[in-house]
Amino acid sequence: MTFKPMPVLTILSVISIAILVMFGNWQWGKYARKSAMETQPVVEATFETFTGERLGLPQQFDYELYEGMPAWRTFEAVRGCLTPDGEASGPCDDLYFIDTGILQTMKPETAVIEFPEIDLSGISVRPVDRQSYAVFGGQKEGTGNQWQQANAEAMAEKLGLEAPNTPVLLEPEMVRLIFVSSNGRASYEMEKNPFAEPVIKDDLPPARHLGYALTWYGLALALIGVYLAFHKARGRLRFGK
Repeated sequence: MTFKPMPVLTILSVISIAILVMFGNWQWGKYARKSAMETQPVVEATFETFTGERLGLPQQFDYELYEGMPAWRTFEAVRGCLTPDGEASGPCDDLYFIDTGILQTMKPETAVIEFPEIDLSGISVRPVDRQSYAVFGGQKEGTGNQWQQANAEAMAEKLGLEAPNTPVLLEPEMVRLIFVSSNGRASYEMEKNPFAEPVIKDDLPPARHLGYALTWYGLALALIGVYLAFHKARGRLRFGK
């Protein structure tokens, strides 16, 4: 067999195939997670009272999908403690990252955003573990203050914060929706926090995600076939002696 690949076409094809496979893996992961959820009992959201104070550090942005559209969830570092009975029983110096809003824009750094004061005395929140709902897999590396997966420990390390406990994400019962206009100005609206539920609400059944995954994988295979056929037509791919 003789094969003489065309350099530019090969590079573009490899990049395209990698992107198609990435989207296929994304949908396959959603299919696997939802299939597992169907066998698990429904868990009610549980909330605790939080008492604490803001640290005045830069907001951290986590890329997510909100109602099918790209959005950035904003997290702010706070110190305090969870008080199930409404009163702190000891030192209140634990480190948390509280979800302060859902920013609907492609680039958070281009938006003119003001974050009003949050009354952290007695706010009802749902503590969650360090894992979040990643859009494109399990990446947790951040560029500046932008993340592909919210991770309290990683954000604390990036900000140089230390705490007696392992940092945890907090989800308030109500969250601020931040809409950015064409001129970059922001408006705000409060609504029930969808990320405070134990399972992100998504009406698509697992079979739909399986279909999407097979579609992306099929496109990748089709692109490989076109790539090989094109080389064969140009005499750069020959079988036999």
